[in-house]
Amino acid sequence: MKWLLMIYCIGCFVSGRSQKCVVANPKENIVYLGIPNPLDFAVEGQFCKNLVISTDNGKIEPTDEACSYILILKNAGKVEITISDKKSKNHKVLGKAVFRAKYIPDPIAIVAGKSGGEIRKSVLKVQVGISTVLNGFDFDIRFKIENYTVSFFRDNKPTFTKNCNGAIFPQEVIAAFDTLQTNDRVIFSRINCKSPDGKSRTLLPIEFVIVD
Repeated sequence: MKWLLMIYCIGCFVSGRSQKCVVANPKENIVYLGIPNPLDFAVEGQFCKNLVISTDNGKIEPTDEACSYILILKNAGKVEITISDKKSKNHKVLGKAVFRAKYIPDPIAIVAGKSGGEIRKSVLKVQVGISTVLNGFDFDIRFKIENYTVSFFRDNKPTFTKNCNGAIFPQEVIAAFDTLQTNDRVIFSRINCKSPDGKSRTLLPIEFVIVD
């Protein structure tokens, strides 16, 4: 989904009327670090091939589609994008757009599509590992689970603990699922993942109660 931002060009007139520059991006004036942000540009009375698109934060690369670009950010904060006329002397500025660069929000860790609550032992036994979900986010973002700790509790006493690397449940954990009983608690804690922007993040724990 793309939203249009209308930006009136600076001191630029064609046929006695001001030009309009249109910049389309997926989230109004917000762009994100660590992912390619798609942007579309158009200037009234100008061919896209005659535009020079630049930024003061990261880099902008053209795609195979006309007037479409990818913005790769360097820092969080303000991002200014400048649209210039390639054919004019000194690349005359046609317009500017200002965006806010933000870090991708933290995802939610899930097992069996759930972030906690009740779960059947038979359902837990067939799961292969921990995954993440990022609700309300337009981009398909992949987070890499680096490590976590899984613990079982019966009557508030620990019965099993294992530190695991990667998202996949090791065989020892899968075998331990067979020992679970009704009302046992299974807690996945200290869940660490890495986001596309390179940041390591610690996610909220997952706590299940085993039911019949």
